[in-house]
Amino acid sequence: MGKTLISWDILAWDQIQHYVLKFQRKIYCASLLKEKSRVKFLQDKLLKSQLFSLWTTQQIVRNNQLGLNCAQKYEIFFELKSLSETSLAKISRKKIVIKGQIFLLKLVLLPEWDASFRNQQFNYCISIPEIVQNIQRVCLKKQFSHFFEVNLSRYINDINFGIVLNQLNSSLKIKLYISQLLQSGLLENYRNFITYRYFTVEGTHRLDIQLSNLLIDIVFHEFSQILFKYTQKRNLLFSKFEKEGRQEYQYLRSLYSFVILHSEYDNLKEIQHLLTCWLKTRGIYLKEEVISIQSTNSSFNFAYYSFQKIDEKNFQIKPSISAQKHLLNLISAMSNRMKNSPVSVFISKLSLVLKRWKNYFSLCNCKRVFNKLDEQIFQKIRGWAFRRHPKWSKNKSKIKYFPKINGLKYYDRIYSGNWIFSNISTTEEVIILDKLRWVTPKSSTYYCCFDKLYRFNYLYQYGMNW
Repeated sequence: MGKTLISWDILAWDQIQHYVLKFQRKIYCASLLKEKSRVKFLQDKLLKSQLFSLWTTQQIVRNNQLGLNCAQKYEIFFELKSLSETSLAKISRKKIVIKGQIFLLKLVLLPEWDASFRNQQFNYCISIPEIVQNIQRVCLKKQFSHFFEVNLSRYINDINFGIVLNQLNSSLKIKLYISQLLQSGLLENYRNFITYRYFTVEGTHRLDIQLSNLLIDIVFHEFSQILFKYTQKRNLLFSKFEKEGRQEYQYLRSLYSFVILHSEYDNLKEIQHLLTCWLKTRGIYLKEEVISIQSTNSSFNFAYYSFQKIDEKNFQIKPSISAQKHLLNLISAMSNRMKNSPVSVFISKLSLVLKRWKNYFSLCNCKRVFNKLDEQIFQKIRGWAFRRHPKWSKNKSKIKYFPKINGLKYYDRIYSGNWIFSNISTTEEVIILDKLRWVTPKSSTYYCCFDKLYRFNYLYQYGMNW
């Protein structure tokens, strides 16, 4: 590249992207063929590539919507390039450069581990709502009578990532990068994020959360193979003594959440003991008494969802009471913190929370619960509006914040109302707060946006475009 700064916009970004995807495809194929030395060689070559650093800088600047000039972009590029070419791993102090380093690590590691996860794609679920769909389908078809759920979100800081770093088929430099990120508090931020925003973990665009999700998958992906070998040997052993010795099970996992369904309580107890023993090798000491085995024949809870079996063919799925209380407390906290915020900002922030929460619980078939929540949310917002102008009459506040709206189009339906929170009285672009009970098409939910088969197939995903 030299010292001459070429204009940033005239660079052939399509060809640079082609180069990056080509290298990712090579890493993916080498990992499928289990050529470990070739995977390590390609990862190091991609990490030291100038075009890779250029493309990373472009993605970081574009995704963060930074208004930087050409010289500032090249400054980020040269710093990323110098950090990538040095023999020692070093984390920068600039936030934008740290995001670039995290993005580099994610793009280097993702093809290798997508190939490793390929054999488990029918056990792995992209999101919690997908697990909920599978639980409903499996319980109705195969009649699994018992299951247990393990949520390890509280134990993430206890994970022994020294074992994980040994599993990585990467160079020492990449391992040192990941080790320094972990020591800088990467998992602590992830732990705080998933505690208060459980419904946005899968759909977030934050790079540190995406890299943490990948590391969590690397930690827990091995248990499916252990469970398969265990059940295979157990079925082979008991088939010699019993005619019906073969027992089926269903294993589902999404990040740090495990769900195992079985028709026999005693067999599920054995799997529970196997899981707790295996988690000790990862640094998580979980007592078996903490894992409760639930019956699918009655009502049960999973990941803030509440299941209630109506008959043999139907389940009623609704948000759990704790999820409803969490949403109302979150809205109360937002209204207290944003007392003097502009109406448009308050509506946009609140609308984002409601849309994410609604997408997370879009599988629920409970209009009464959503109507009740809409009424409680309305009471909190009305109190926020009236407290902003204590000397105004209630009618004047109502006209300003809750004007009458006719013919509002929301996706494929048209709604009208007299108490819809909006900023129509201002001169800004019109923003209206959605209702939870308003119907949203399933295609708009973020967890159904892509097929798992395409996600695990780099050859199909990128090979057809070039």
